[in-house]
Amino acid sequence: EKTPEGIDDDGHRHPIFGNNPFLARIAGARIGGSFAAIASHPDECAKTFVQSDMTTYKWPNTRVAVFRGEVEGGMGKMWNGLGPRIARLSGAAFVCIFQELAMEWKTNQMND
Repeated sequence: EKTPEGIDDDGHRHPIFGNNPFLARIAGARIGGSFAAIASHPDECAKTFVQSDMTTYKWPNTRVAVFRGEVEGGMGKMWNGLGPRIARLSGAAFVCIFQELAMEWKTNQMND
């Protein structure tokens, strides 16, 4: 027997999302995108420093970019642009989740 959406195996509704899995997926996309952005942002900044230096004089590789970035601008320099990156990755995670929802809807339409 299939359990109705929003109700766990013990028969309880989820305290925040109730029976709305769409809101749960949006929240999951925001949390997952935020975590991914925060975890990878300093490395992304170092990569951008290296890519922006065409002469490879100041930023020859990412290891040097991380250490020089911290020395020249402090840790704050490695975190510039985090807000827009969180928004972008959260949006990308939502697109993936939306695709899953579309496939579920199509499957349910074909089974009805």
